[in-house]
Amino acid sequence: MDNKVLRKSINSGKGTPRKRRNKGSTVRVVLLVVILILLIVLIAMLAVSCSRNKKAEIINKLVSSGASDIMLMDYYHQAVGTEDYQGYSEIVLYAIVDSETGKMSTEEVRMQIYTDGGLRTEKMEEKTVPYEAYERALEVVKDYDMPDWADKSKLTVLEGVLHVCKFPWKDAYIRVSSEAMPRKGEEAFNALAAVLEEYK
Repeated sequence: MDNKVLRKSINSGKGTPRKRRNKGSTVRVVLLVVILILLIVLIAMLAVSCSRNKKAEIINKLVSSGASDIMLMDYYHQAVGTEDYQGYSEIVLYAIVDSETGKMSTEEVRMQIYTDGGLRTEKMEEKTVPYEAYERALEVVKDYDMPDWADKSKLTVLEGVLHVCKFPWKDAYIRVSSEAMPRKGEEAFNALAAVLEEYK
């Protein structure tokens, strides 16, 4: 083939054919990606929903029995070890149960705040706060393994301050305090207090 024929072949497009993009294939890939993203979002939403509905067995029993004032979290703090009475503060979270349906709210909880500035005159304030207050407090309990503190061998006592926390776990309520806590116990109580203080 001479040069003239070769140039003519190239110019007329009869040489090596160019690959054409398959638009239909591209659209299918985009659709698959979108569907995959939607599935991931849906799974994440279901996981959050399941997490909210998953409660300690004792809470489910109390709700089913129609009990009132179902305690979800109780945190108590007081300065101790001094001659003078120092007062205390206590924050208690209660479940809100619909009297008609018998179902526990996963949107709000009831918070009671008890304070005594040292004059032995307790004051109590009650308010409704988002359910996330309980969720976040429970996350602190889990992060610091509070349900397992009683099983730990090396426990210490915090001097000068008394922290007490009571919460539902499995089929019972567990009480932990700064009178018998692991090395990071004070850090745990401070983290718990910081969360609850945000909703006061």
